[in-house]
Amino acid sequence: MVAINIVDLIGSRVELKKAGKDHKGLCPFHNEKTPSFIVSETKGFYHCFGCGAHGTPISFLMEHDNLDFVTAIKYLAEKVGMEVPLNDSSNLKKENEQAALLEEITKIYESQLNQSSEVKQYLTRRGINEKSIKKFRIGYSPDSWNFLSSPKLLKRFSEKKLFDAGLIVKNEKGNIYDRFRGRVIFPIKSSSNKIIAFGGRNIDEQLPKYINSPETITFNKSHCLYGLSETYEARNKKAAMFLCEGYLDVISLAQIGIMPSVATLGTALTENHVKQIIQRTPKVVFCFDGDEAGKKASLRTVDIVLGFAGGLTEFSFLFLPKGQDPDSIAQTKGKDCFLELAKKSIPLSELMVKIACSEMKNNNAESKSKAISIALTYIQKMRNQLYKDAFITDLADHLKIDKDLIINASNSDTDTFKAMPDKGQSKRSENLFIREAISILVQFPKLANKEIPLDALSKIQAPGTSLLVMILRYIRTADSDITTSMIIEHFRDDDLGKHISKLVSDYVFDDEPIAEKILEDIIKKLSFHGSRSSLAESLAKKFKKQ
Repeated sequence: MVAINIVDLIGSRVELKKAGKDHKGLCPFHNEKTPSFIVSETKGFYHCFGCGAHGTPISFLMEHDNLDFVTAIKYLAEKVGMEVPLNDSSNLKKENEQAALLEEITKIYESQLNQSSEVKQYLTRRGINEKSIKKFRIGYSPDSWNFLSSPKLLKRFSEKKLFDAGLIVKNEKGNIYDRFRGRVIFPIKSSSNKIIAFGGRNIDEQLPKYINSPETITFNKSHCLYGLSETYEARNKKAAMFLCEGYLDVISLAQIGIMPSVATLGTALTENHVKQIIQRTPKVVFCFDGDEAGKKASLRTVDIVLGFAGGLTEFSFLFLPKGQDPDSIAQTKGKDCFLELAKKSIPLSELMVKIACSEMKNNNAESKSKAISIALTYIQKMRNQLYKDAFITDLADHLKIDKDLIINASNSDTDTFKAMPDKGQSKRSENLFIREAISILVQFPKLANKEIPLDALSKIQAPGTSLLVMILRYIRTADSDITTSMIIEHFRDDDLGKHISKLVSDYVFDDEPIAEKILEDIIKKLSFHGSRSSLAESLAKKFKKQ
């Protein structure tokens, strides 16, 4: 990592200009007109103040170039003339082996599809053409309990590897059988275009209609979006993204040229999904059926996206005619019809006003009060103050009331809380101090050599203390030229790297002397809290003995 110049790496893909000690450019992860993308050569770290994208050279290659971790490592190693030794017992090797297995199984499923006229006819009836079959690598798993688990294939693929990949199932008696039997197979890909799982659909409409691979070392459904690899192109970042419910919705929209289109995989939308979306598009349209189930699903989606509202990605909700979905509309009515419907999608803010006022029977005080109460549940989840203010203005205009009434209502709980004695204030202060201390130490590792009392810090019972101590100890034993990106990557396997990276992007310090002074103050306060906790513990033990 030391030999990697992050400015050279990112500068070969993004136009950067010198801005003080750092470099600045237009963010490659979202559309913007004013540069807010900062690259620090000394820290080996990038951060966008617009969309929040941040990370190291490795994470940049993974996000921007759609490389997986190992490929990104190999790319950087080649740049500096190094070889990458892989530990045989590492998760990386297991992930690569499983991805290679799934690739081979995909080829087998593709071959089986070509041999089945019945399944080909089914896909034709569903309007899926040959080009889409190849693009999405659709296959077929024969209606057999032991196709993959047959002696012939078990000679090629071990039973354990098939089981770990979720391709075969073992019952209570220890007998094994294929998970996907008699189903059309839809390979699920990672953002780096590797097959990581499968989805299967019955062709005879028996239930369950759809099944997915279980979560494995390569597959986490709360992080994956079907169709992202096949329909998204980085060079077309101005296009709106359509989020649908199923595989066939995505494929049918792609066939009529509506891309990118993606779908969640048998799970509700998560924050991880949203983070992937907002890095790739200025607008996302959530597609829902017009029935009650669709309306309920939209309410859950509102709760998830609210924390991201007010950024550079617009959230919009499209309620389709009852009994129709993107697949049926794309197949029967075509592109123009779907795009006309998409024009009627409702922006997030309008939808929330509509929901809040949905039960208003008249304009009396009771009805307006109820509408405001519903709206407050949304307002409390909004992180962007400008968006919050704009929403309150829209709601006040709709209700024909003074917006100060809503502002006062939204602040009342907070004001009451502030007026009350807060026994947890000390604990919250400690948490904030620890987060800032971690961020400063990671951005300026040399400050870890100052006199910081590890014993006192270790005694603080607050989230993050153990991580702070862990980082301090690591920096003190590492090379003197350790950088921000090296620290983050050191903790990548424990998932702590993501947390540390987020702290660095949340608490950015440009001036080292100022950061040093802040760190000194934090350490004094934390040491005081630690000593006080230790004293309280000693007194408690003393009184307990008495």
